[in-house]
Amino acid sequence: MNDFVSSSPGAVKYRVGAWEANPKTCRIARGGSEVRLSPRSMNVLVYLAERSGETVTHEELLTEFWRGAVSSPNAVHKCMTELRHAFGNGGADAAYIETVPKRGYRMVAPVSRSETPVGAAMNTNGATASHQNLGPVPKRSQFLVGLLVAAAIAGAGVLWWLFSDVPEAQVITVGERSAMLMPIDRNVGTVRDQRLAETILKRAIARLDKVASTTAVASDLRSDYAVDLRVETDADRLRASLTVTSRLQNGISHHEEFDAPVAGRAGLADTIVAHMSDDLGVLLDDEQLQRMRAWGTTSVHAYRYAREGDSFQRTSNVKSLERAAELFRRSVEEDSEFGYGYASLSAVYHDLGMMAADTPARERARAAVQALLSEAVLRHVEPQIVAAIERQFRFMSLSNAFDAEMFWRAEIQKNPANVEALRRYGDLLVGAGLVAESAAYLDRAISLAPVEAIDWLEMDHATLAGAGGDFERAVSLMKTNVDRFPDFTISLYGLVRDLAKLGRYAESESYLARLTRTDPAWAYAAKLLLMAQRGDIPLGSAALEEALANPLGTNVARGNACFALGDVERGVGFWRNIEPAFLPLLWQFNTYQEWFMAPGVAADPRYQALLDELGIGRRWRAYMRMKAAELTPITGVEVTTPLAVEAAALSTVTPSDTESPSSPRRSAS
Repeated sequence: MNDFVSSSPGAVKYRVGAWEANPKTCRIARGGSEVRLSPRSMNVLVYLAERSGETVTHEELLTEFWRGAVSSPNAVHKCMTELRHAFGNGGADAAYIETVPKRGYRMVAPVSRSETPVGAAMNTNGATASHQNLGPVPKRSQFLVGLLVAAAIAGAGVLWWLFSDVPEAQVITVGERSAMLMPIDRNVGTVRDQRLAETILKRAIARLDKVASTTAVASDLRSDYAVDLRVETDADRLRASLTVTSRLQNGISHHEEFDAPVAGRAGLADTIVAHMSDDLGVLLDDEQLQRMRAWGTTSVHAYRYAREGDSFQRTSNVKSLERAAELFRRSVEEDSEFGYGYASLSAVYHDLGMMAADTPARERARAAVQALLSEAVLRHVEPQIVAAIERQFRFMSLSNAFDAEMFWRAEIQKNPANVEALRRYGDLLVGAGLVAESAAYLDRAISLAPVEAIDWLEMDHATLAGAGGDFERAVSLMKTNVDRFPDFTISLYGLVRDLAKLGRYAESESYLARLTRTDPAWAYAAKLLLMAQRGDIPLGSAALEEALANPLGTNVARGNACFALGDVERGVGFWRNIEPAFLPLLWQFNTYQEWFMAPGVAADPRYQALLDELGIGRRWRAYMRMKAAELTPITGVEVTTPLAVEAAALSTVTPSDTESPSSPRRSAS
């Protein structure tokens, strides 16, 4: 730690040639002009001034002020260029700082140092007056002297407030990282503005609950980040600026402007405190910082928006997904090249489309993705990110299970470690009745997934437990999911349904109440199954007709309720009206839903004919079994589930089906 900057606020100034340098304010002044330097450049200037006439090497400066984070002399050269331009000799004239070829730099301008203790009296010539004998004071002047003394005391009080509790800088240290909160500029704003700025700084520090230590220092100007806050009243407006600058030249720098009516001081302070503490919370956390870099952005705000968008996306209901879309939109507005933001935005649109089921909102979601792909700003996104978005959109457009199988199989063949492809292929395996194989695909995906995606993938195990008939385990896993993500729609829906299957109706009702608050459409679908399981809507009853007429219902939910009651004819009728684009959810869940059907429905010829018509029947299951077996050498997942209704369909799968099956399709109604 260097000790060449005085620990007394504002006590040391340097005369460098014709300029006066004030390390406290990071400014140099000459006559009526003033130039602000970056904190690092001011620190380097003081270092050179203290060694005036000596050659200071590149290596010495890099060690002192870049902490070994960079090794190239270019970093030092840029700093010297800033200093020379500030002094007005950015060209060949080295009137202030001379370059010593292949060695370093030398301060050649005359340097003098002055120290003025705070509160000391000054002579008219600027010298410090300690104990001067001014002689007796005439009686007629005693009243005037009294006023002067009172004024001096008042002035001392102001100076005490200005400097007593305000060190030159405060350094926040978290682990190996640190941020320096620069001193409040006493030349900006009123005293009241400066008090507000001080309050904001202290509150922001208090909110950083991971802070290991906060120290008041004046000599260590080598923190990882510098935080500069300014507050100023202008007419009837209160304006503030917040700048976070990286000292390690890792490209992270952040600036914000705030504006509010003077009467809104409290609200403005709250906003700045939240933003400052959140920004530092990211920058001082190694794990967060590494994730931000991994996501491909240096914008703290873009990362914060994306991180918050992720949290809303985990709660799969229409309201939360719309909020996630808004946040991801903001993330790409903050960073026009933020590929993760674009990919996440397209994924949200995809989820919204799936959530909308067979409603007109589905088409709106599809149009939203199309609009996203057509935005000119995508030209700035890396090609692989654009390709990821296009893959998401293509998957939305896959009209049948055979298309989906070929698409994701090709992705696995190209890259056996493709987590998304493994997960999606596993979903198809569930729909084909290969539950154990699906679990193996999911485990493989989890083993390859980044840490932040594992929680999300593990939720699928609850679905697999139910598909295998282990409802107790499914309930246990879904409760764990809900404990971690209280508003997670699919887990709440599954709890209502599985608890009803187990006859635990009171528990089922409690989760239904929670689901109703977060997503009424999914709550309606879950309630239908609960009512059917409990016997509240018997066949032919007015209660059943009323429940099926609810406008929140989709054809999928109505069909499932009818199948649970044993009404095959009406169930088939509702399912025939499902929009083809919504079939992906049926590919995944139709095996699971069969556990909730009345006895005999799954084997009913009318139901089997419907599955064949939709492209997810016996022929599909046989085809899926064959293709999964072909992938075994790549994935290591063997097909071991015994044959069931697929056996009779194996003979109908021709060699041509292995390349481009002629899938049974139906036109959109």
